[in-house]
Parts: sequence; structure tokens; C-alpha cells
Amino acid sequence: MSDSISKKERRVITVMFTDLKDSTVYFEKHGDIKGRLLIEKHNRVLFPIVEQYRGVIIKTIGDAIMARFDIPLYATAAAIEMQRALKKFNETSKEPIRVRIGLHTGEAIVENSDVFGDTVNLAARIESGTEPESITISKQTLEKIQPFKIIKTLPLGSVKYKGKSESIETFSVNWEESDISSELFPKDLKPEKGVEISLESSSKKIIIISAIVVALLITLPMIYILSQKNSIIIDSNQTKSNKNGVGKGFRDKIINFASSFEGKDIPKSDDWSAHATGFVKMVYLKEDIDITNPREKKDSDGKWLTIAGLMHQYFKENGKLFKNGNPKKGDIIFFDNTYDRNKNNKADDILTTVGIVIDVDKEETINFYYYTKNSIVINQMNLKNQKVEFLTEKNVKKSLNTKMFWRNKQQKDSFPELSGELFNSFGTLEK
Repeated sequence: MSDSISKKERRVITVMFTDLKDSTVYFEKHGDIKGRLLIEKHNRVLFPIVEQYRGVIIKTIGDAIMARFDIPLYATAAAIEMQRALKKFNETSKEPIRVRIGLHTGEAIVENSDVFGDTVNLAARIESGTEPESITISKQTLEKIQPFKIIKTLPLGSVKYKGKSESIETFSVNWEESDISSELFPKDLKPEKGVEISLESSSKKIIIISAIVVALLITLPMIYILSQKNSIIIDSNQTKSNKNGVGKGFRDKIINFASSFEGKDIPKSDDWSAHATGFVKMVYLKEDIDITNPREKKDSDGKWLTIAGLMHQYFKENGKLFKNGNPKKGDIIFFDNTYDRNKNNKADDILTTVGIVIDVDKEETINFYYYTKNSIVINQMNLKNQKVEFLTEKNVKKSLNTKMFWRNKQQKDSFPELSGELFNSFGTLEK
């Protein structure tokens, strides 16, 4: 190894490994598609947490994540936040996600988007010996976070790992009892690579932020009491305007019900058909809202409306339609030309299918539920990059737009297939 590498690229970092319990068994039992959907859920929960705590995802290996952090406290906080997020997720999921997490701090070679060295190997060993729903850290990591006095740990003793000549002291993090939260960390903090936070200055920041939180807890009840009279008037107006049921908890109910069908077919019914518009209608009917009522209706040109057209008309009359700006979860996405409905081999079929918005990430990529091939799947759409299917950053491949499949396989023209290209509009029941 050259002197330039040894001096320039070696630095102290904290390496994190996570692993999903029993994923191999799940793939074998449920098949590749459902297994992939499970991992996609896992990634959607955990990836943002790594980024929130200034971590970098180095790579994913099947159901495992390898990440690095310049600050050991941030790495530990991210691990705690991960377990807490998964616990909350598992409370409502029929298919719980349980992971084990291992952390180790030490010198490593950081080269481009990868990390090499004994620190990486040891972090992986620590993770492999960890129980599901648990976090294990090395003594080296503990020594870095201990001065903050906000992480609760229990000693696990010395462990002899394969390939190591000496035993390693490890500790279990009590992630349910530790006094950690994202509010303790400044959102705008961008530490330089290889530079750890000063314990003294960080402790002061934590004390100041904690004092602010205490002050808010004291003053907010007083503000609440003084504002009750106005609150009653506001609530009354909200009840009046949200006659379609869009009130507190409506969007969560829509998404929670829709999510129960991930990887599954929808039940047969006389009230809806087994396709994308039928799925969306079924989900809204759960909240006693028929977004295709009346069923037989013509547009301004006298043409009979498609099911998607009926939905479009309903949102126009009872809510609003928009194309600019980000939608909220539970809103509807209308698409054009997902198949040649009039069979003229031209891309001139408007309002042919719909999807339900799940969320919008920081790149403004919209995740949405969509019914295809007898199954509910999660698709993506990014209107800033409508003609780009994937974005690859730091060896991580991310979907921006999903290919929408055509029913007519005999089309001769080169029609757009990506979700962003087929986008028509959003529909919301909030005026």
C-alpha cells in the first residue's frame, strides 16, 4: 500500500451492518415477488434513517445493509431509531420485519464509495452474532458514545470471533430505554469527514435543546387553553368542509387498508372489478366514499366515461385536480395511455388507470400502490425526471419511474411506458 493511501484514505469511522431475520425462509415459502416486496418495505423504513443521521449506505447485499458513519453517536442513534421504527411498523403489519444490527468503530480505508479493512470485517462479525430486534456494539464504539450519557447499554462479555486472535468486548444497546431522539441532533449539522463532534460542545447543544423542549412543554398547555375558543370555530369549519370524509386519520386509514393487500389479489365483488381502478374504488369504499358514482355518465363531448374518467369527474366535483406540487398519501394519480383502449394504435387514450399515493421522498419520487398482474405492488413516479427509469448513486440503484405495462401487445408505434410519461393529474378530496 502506498504512503498516499495510508495517510489520505485511512480514518476512524463507525461501520454498521444490519440483517433481516429469516428472509431465506420467507423467500422459499412465499416466492421471489413477495420476498422482494418485503425487502422493499424494509428499505423504505431503514434507508431514510441512515441518511437522517448523516450515514452513508455503502451497499446492500440482499436483505442486509452496510453503512458507515463519521460520528459514532450518530451511528448508534440511527440503530436505535431503526429498531423503534420497525417496532412501530410491526404493530400494524401482518408480516413483521425483525433485524439485528452490529456496530464497530475503528480505522478503515475509505475509497470512493466503498470501505475496506478489519473494522468492516469485525462489524460484520458482531452483527452476525446479534439476536433479532437487538443492537450490539463493540467496546471501541462504546468508548466514543459513553461521555454523552444518553445511551443505555449492558455488557455481553468478551466474544471470540472467527478470524480474530483476541476476544472482543461487546455491549447490547437498550434501544427502548435510551434517552435518544432525533430532536437532540441539529438538522443542519454537517460534520467534516473524519472529524468527530466535540463532546463539550455537543453536550452543551443537547442541554440547550433539552431546555427548549422543557420550556415548550410548560408553555404549550397555556397556549392551548387560551386558544380553545378559536379551536372550536376552526374544528366546526373543518367538519363542514370535509363532507367527503377527509378528516383526521382519513389518509392513514386509506393507506393502512391499501397496504394490507401488498403482494395479494383483491377480493371479488359486484361493486368493483379486478383491475387498478377497481382496487382504488374498493379502498375508498372502505371509508364509504364511492368515487365512481354515478356509474353511467357522459363527458362534455357526449362520450361515455371510463371508470378512471368517472373517478376524475368525481374528484373534480367533490375535491380538486392538480398537476403541479406534491400530492399527499391517499391522493389518486391518474394515468393516460396505459393501453390502447380504442384500438387505433395511437397514444390518444386519456384517463385509462389510477394509483394511490403512499408517500413522497426527498427527491420528489412518489411511491404509489398499483394493481397489476393480479397483485398489488408498489410503483414509483418522478415528475422531475419523467423519462428516467433508474437513478444510481453510490452503488445503490433507485427506481424513479416504473414501467407501466400495455394490454395491447400489437402496438406498432413507440409509445411512452414510464409512469412519469403517462402521468395525467392528481386528485384529492381536500378543496
